[in-house]
Amino acid sequence: MDLDQHIIDSSPIIHFIKDRDGYYKKVNTAYEQILGLPREKIIGKKDEQIFPPNIYNKWKLRENRIMEEKQSDKFEFNLHHEGEDRSFLVFYASKNHRDRDGEEFVGWILEITEHKKSEINLQTILNSLNTGFLLIKPETRVVHDLNRRAEEMIGLSSSDIVGQDCQRFICPVQNEVCPILDDNMEVENRTGLLTDRTGRKIPILKTIIPIMLGKERFILESFTDISEQKEIESSLKRNIEELEKFNKLTINREERMIELKQEVNQLCEELGRNKRYKINL
Repeated sequence: MDLDQHIIDSSPIIHFIKDRDGYYKKVNTAYEQILGLPREKIIGKKDEQIFPPNIYNKWKLRENRIMEEKQSDKFEFNLHHEGEDRSFLVFYASKNHRDRDGEEFVGWILEITEHKKSEINLQTILNSLNTGFLLIKPETRVVHDLNRRAEEMIGLSSSDIVGQDCQRFICPVQNEVCPILDDNMEVENRTGLLTDRTGRKIPILKTIIPIMLGKERFILESFTDISEQKEIESSLKRNIEELEKFNKLTINREERMIELKQEVNQLCEELGRNKRYKINL
């Protein structure tokens, strides 16, 4: 009995071993099940004899890189299986480097279909909201992801925003000090400015929270456009100022009228006449 084969067959994780030329030497039961092929039809074959070109070409590039750089690698691929689109994460490594002729590729494959569906559902929800979202990597301070509303407000596509420094769009940073990451400030419903692609400053109300996605730490920044609210506030301020100005003029006018009436009454008294105005102070 092949003990190694028994061990890998008992694992739910897809496992395979290839020789340096890309021929399968060993696969486990999980690999048979996902391909829908018995191992007899996999062992001794290459990827191009099993998978469509878009998959085996990607795998071949990874194998060449591992062979040259002697490093591990990982990548995602999609497979249409049993009427369903399924997603997988492949981990690749090489072993036995000192003996070039005996060099092998060892691989593990994790199915991430449900995880991808959750990502898609979450993105669908975020894209339906009228609130912009930026997901920022705190170590590099670059934008990792965003939703459609953030694209619209900034005026750039996701591909032009992801990977850019967050300070370019939303962070009010001075002297490269981040108030969130460096000063540990908490931000909830605070006003700020968003810079769009033309450099225009858009007033926003934002909330920033730290979150964990898997084992990675991110900063989630949500924001809403309050340009209309700010315009209404400015208009209200102008109206109040005009009203106060008018009120002040009115009060001054009333005070002057009282002074004039008092002067008339005083002149009447000096002339021995009755007071002309009744003044209520």
